[in-house]
Amino acid sequence: MPAANYLRSICVIPVAPGADIHDHALWERVFSGWRFIPLRNADGSLTDHGEAVIDLVIAHDRAEVRAGALVLLSWPQAGESLPGLVNTLDGGRFVVVRVFGIHLTEVQDRTERLTERLLREKAFAFSAGTRVTLALSVDGVRTNLTSGHIHTSRRGAWSGFYQANKYVLIVMLVVFVLSLAVMLFITPQRPYTTLGKFYELSGRVLSAVLFNIVLLGSQFLFYLRHRNVIDWEKP
Repeated sequence: MPAANYLRSICVIPVAPGADIHDHALWERVFSGWRFIPLRNADGSLTDHGEAVIDLVIAHDRAEVRAGALVLLSWPQAGESLPGLVNTLDGGRFVVVRVFGIHLTEVQDRTERLTERLLREKAFAFSAGTRVTLALSVDGVRTNLTSGHIHTSRRGAWSGFYQANKYVLIVMLVVFVLSLAVMLFITPQRPYTTLGKFYELSGRVLSAVLFNIVLLGSQFLFYLRHRNVIDWEKP
């Protein structure tokens, strides 16, 4: 398990009214691929493993984490057991998600994947100012390395791609419809008249638009794989 001076990401998320944050199926969806570890004994006390993970939290926050400890997990990785911890705050009005790790890029990647899944769940009321903090704890003192702004929109990938390329897509659609209409509904009598030249030009424009649609398709696939859920600030 990472020592107390290792990296961690911290995100405080508002809970939607009426949401059941004790629903195990909810956390199974969010932490897909993680191993769930028993957090409490039959008498309600924390397990030894749970206590060990909470000891990674700075002393100032341990009491509230113990009181609201909700889910304990581990990310399977050869040679290391990297924990995740979820606790409630302010009587269940918020949940705090912590992901511990050794390498900065690893913590960022795990946090981004979790945040993407959290955004899909209606149990969480993300606001425009929701942020994630990357921190280091040294001798019980937390030092914030950087933070990131979460894109809180629940739109799908296509909606996000449309917003990022709105004007290009609208212009291309208009040109495509007009060119296609010319090709379908106009039949020139002779090839070298003004109408015939316009018909030929429309055919070339339509071919160019169809080629650009193929290019946009590849651009969309790239966007789908590389879209940012969190805008990290440079340390």
